[in-house]
Amino acid sequence: DTYIHEVASTVKTVMETMNQRIKDGKIKIEGLEDGVPHHQLCWQSKVGKNKWMTPSTEQVVTSIGKNKRYENVMVIPFVFTSDHIE
Repeated sequence: DTYIHEVASTVKTVMETMNQRIKDGKIKIEGLEDGVPHHQLCWQSKVGKNKWMTPSTEQVVTSIGKNKRYENVMVIPFVFTSDHIE
């Protein structure tokens, strides 16, 4: 199954492009003038009892909150953004 690789490659490319555009001044985001500080790929949309990819979005956001690793968190959905709008 190529799904994991395809999603990971997409995330990597988007984040690298965004980072470069911020550094070049083509995108302006307050607080990110030096580029994107960190990103982590996580998974959501688990259905049923079958094994799913980890870590889950819930696990990552909960961990960030408990450990106070970052002041702010942004969740960016890369897949299912139009397929599953309920």
